Amino acid sequence: MDNPVSPTPIAPKPPISLNLAFLIITLISLLLSTFFIYQNWRLNQRLEALIRSQPTPTPLPAEVSTKEGDPTANWKTYTNNKYQFSFKYPNNLKLLDPVGYEHTGYKNSTDYQNSLSKTTAVTDRLFEFNIDSFPKDTYPDKAKLTFDELIEDEVKVYCGGDGITGSFHCDKLLTSESFVTDNGAQGKKLIYATITTNSKNKSTTQQQTGSLYAFNLSDATTSRIILFHTPNFFAPNSEDQKVFEQIISTFKFTK
Repeated sequence: MDNPVSPTPIAPKPPISLNLAFLIITLISLLLSTFFIYQNWRLNQRLEALIRSQPTPTPLPAEVSTKEGDPTANWKTYTNNKYQFSFKYPNNLKLLDPVGYEHTGYKNSTDYQNSLSKTTAVTDRLFEFNIDSFPKDTYPDKAKLTFDELIEDEVKVYCGGDGITGSFHCDKLLTSESFVTDNGAQGKKLIYATITTNSKNKSTTQQQTGSLYAFNLSDATTSRIILFHTPNFFAPNSEDQKVFEQIISTFKFTK
């Protein structure tokens, strides 16, 4: 008798593929990510449109100057065409007697000086600049002096309002330094010791005065100089000194 044949077992239907489930989850994640990216893009577009619609503030001149790193960028410029030099100075200062007066002697205060002042009053001047010229045929001894010697000689004249040994005069040169401005002009920076004599008890007081700044205006000789200094050669306060040095830094020859 033949053995009975066992029926082939029917395999159960497999569950949903794990790969398919993973694919569905990935698609949903991509859709959500795309949605959020789109929303973020729209928000940024709206913000940029809002910013563009607002006017850009115009910076003040002082702010522009500070950002550019040059505090003198918007200052006024004084140009002396006769002696071919220029310098810049703050807008709040007034330039008195800007004629480049050339002199060979000590004259009255309104005649020999050019001043930078807070007001139009000569007595309110902060800085002065003097131009001295000594033609060789008239001042042969002066024409023989070096630039340094001529500066020291002239400072003693200016500094001593009533004579180089008067009640107020420059006693001695403390320091003398060569320097170059931002525009390449070579000059001298000087500091002096001054002596003040009390008219009553004849006591004397010594103090430091300066800084003074000098430039050589001559092409062939050292017989013409320009000297920048404070009134009566007294030292200015720290803020004035800072402005003074910034003015000097802008000095240049225009020839």
